[in-house]
Amino acid sequence: METRRASLAWSVLAIVTLLSLVLAACGPKATPAEVPAPTEAPTEAPAPTEAPEAKFRVGMVSDVGGIDDASFNELTWKGVQEAVKQLGIEAQFLESQAQADYENNLIEFAEQGYDLIIPVGFLLGDATHKVAKQYPDIKFAGVDFSAVDFSTGEATPNLQGIVFKMDEAAFPVGFVAAAMADQLDPDDPIVAYVAGMQIPPVEQFIVAYESGVKYYNEKYGKNVKFTGVYVGDFEAPDQGKTQGNSLIDEGADVIMGVGGKTGNGGLAAAKERGKWGIGVDDDQYYTLPNEKDILITSTMKRLDKAVFNVIKNALEGKFEGGTDYLATLENEGVGMAPFHDFEDKVPDNIKADLEQIKKDIIAGKLWTGWGEPPEGVTVAKEGAPYKIGFASAITGPASSLGVPERDCAEMLKEKVTEIVGPDGVKHPLEIIIYDTEGAGETAVTVVNKMINEDQVVAVIAGSRSPVSVALVPVVTEAKVPYISMASSSAIVTPIEERYWVFKTPQSNDPVAYNQVEYLKHLGVTKVASLYVNNAFGEDSRAALQKWASEAGMEIVLEESFESKDTDMTAQLTKIKASDAEALVVHAIPPGASIITTQFRELGLDIPLIHNHGVCNKTFIELAGVENVEGTIFPCGKMLVAEELPDDDPQKQVLLDFIAEYEAFSGNPRSTFAGHAWDAFQLVFQALGSLEDGLSLEEQRAAVRDYIENETAGFVGTGGVFQISPEDHVGLGPDSMVLLKIVNGEWTYFGPEKW
Repeated sequence: METRRASLAWSVLAIVTLLSLVLAACGPKATPAEVPAPTEAPTEAPAPTEAPEAKFRVGMVSDVGGIDDASFNELTWKGVQEAVKQLGIEAQFLESQAQADYENNLIEFAEQGYDLIIPVGFLLGDATHKVAKQYPDIKFAGVDFSAVDFSTGEATPNLQGIVFKMDEAAFPVGFVAAAMADQLDPDDPIVAYVAGMQIPPVEQFIVAYESGVKYYNEKYGKNVKFTGVYVGDFEAPDQGKTQGNSLIDEGADVIMGVGGKTGNGGLAAAKERGKWGIGVDDDQYYTLPNEKDILITSTMKRLDKAVFNVIKNALEGKFEGGTDYLATLENEGVGMAPFHDFEDKVPDNIKADLEQIKKDIIAGKLWTGWGEPPEGVTVAKEGAPYKIGFASAITGPASSLGVPERDCAEMLKEKVTEIVGPDGVKHPLEIIIYDTEGAGETAVTVVNKMINEDQVVAVIAGSRSPVSVALVPVVTEAKVPYISMASSSAIVTPIEERYWVFKTPQSNDPVAYNQVEYLKHLGVTKVASLYVNNAFGEDSRAALQKWASEAGMEIVLEESFESKDTDMTAQLTKIKASDAEALVVHAIPPGASIITTQFRELGLDIPLIHNHGVCNKTFIELAGVENVEGTIFPCGKMLVAEELPDDDPQKQVLLDFIAEYEAFSGNPRSTFAGHAWDAFQLVFQALGSLEDGLSLEEQRAAVRDYIENETAGFVGTGGVFQISPEDHVGLGPDSMVLLKIVNGEWTYFGPEKW
């Protein structure tokens, strides 16, 4: 018989029983009848009838989640009912409507003389220890709390704790949740939880879930994110559903319900929104029929098994008061439910990983993140954070360069969150992003802030050459390693004055080399040069002069313009009137686009050759497809990565970068984003070489030295770098190819196509 509030019924029963005993005791005594002497041999008297033995009685007190929570309380009651069926005991439950009911419900069973009382849930711990001490002859078995009273540090002798190593089951479940989120949303996978109250048994799930997600990321080089919310209530399905929807709005792909009806509400949101879920406590494929088809698995807390075993031991006189019954992965007290409808969706390699993970946890070779690590398992110590300062032209005239550079920084900020040194120490990584507005004065201000206030280890900055040159004295005085994303050779030369300065784009020297090689093929002997009047334009112009001279080519006319000019027809008219056989332009958009448009409008019919400042879609968009048709320029290999031979060392690096960048930003590939990526990789490598305990000044010096001496052979998006004390770029002509714009698209234009 089950009852939700049995107090009145039991009180009446107790009174009736007591009255019957009193009346029997006070009634008249029976007078013994005289027994006549036997005339025959006496026959054997029948054995006296024994009173039936009282049944072993178990009382269960639920938490406020309710007996029908399709989770924690319901599963515990299932174990009690199994004991009724198999062991012949009697059982009742009292359902707590509020925390104030805990103590009263426990006392009610104790007053009735129940043999074993089972309070369910961590929150009943204090009340149970108190009541158990008041009723030392009654046995108590507390679900999810210890026999040790933490207020005194001593075990309560008539109380056995039933404690679950849920972290051992939650870790592999977190791992598979990450794998499935990655499958459902490879561009931005997110695992999230909707939890009840923030108490240790719930935190145990969350910590291990997150550790499992991290383990997946480490094993497969992924960036599955983990987030979630504590609702603060176990019996709030509507709130759970609201929070689940909020998490899905933020991009969650897999929802983990952790907390009775509240967690179930989160799973209901996942069902309605076409996401996947993870059940808890029981195999919720069977207890949540509406959500079963979106459940990958459930983290099983085998409360039924544990409770049954404790009841059986108590019935057989083997109750172990003052100790804890520990349910583990090894004794199957915790575990993972079958995949059910997801059996064919979970990849075989992930299934194999899960089996190994379970074996390693049982063997003490793998730490779940909860409690102390097993003996012999080395856990990385966490060191002081590393900070990298980043600044690009997010706004202003060079934003076509700075925005993709910024997007790359944001991408890496999400992906790379820590650096592990050779000593195994983990350092949290922070990437701090600023806008230079494409102006030297602004750049100097923000870089000074990075160095003096943010305390960065290294600086990556400068979308434009003039801005980058302006930063050289700042970083030199502060002795901070600096990597520019601009191309002028003046940024890194003279080398003796650029001790702290590096850059990732190819210099204008190899650009000009490739331009001249093509012009030689065309038979051009006279060239016009049109350049923007800044450090970039001057450097590109000088490089062309060098290689044209070596090729015996005459530069018949040189014209310049300012970066903010919008009308270059005067310069182009002079070029048209000259005897130049080709025009080489040294500029970035918008100037490069304006020149191209006006070049076509004036009807010039000589070859138009740009430099690598136009390696972006903005150049095409601003000039118009019809005007850029046939334009030729040297560029890094990114724009034609698919056309590279398979043995090119850059091909796979480029394809991987393109896929990741385009998925993150929603924009097409960008060589300028690649310049930022290369710079970050150099700094990441250098930080990964640092031992813990260095001062900031020592870190900065060590990063500089590593980049200069230890990065030769690094395969980046810009080429295979050969940085050295004599060369702070390390890229030559072979890092570039010629491209030709055909129908608004970049096409490979190698020597075999000339």
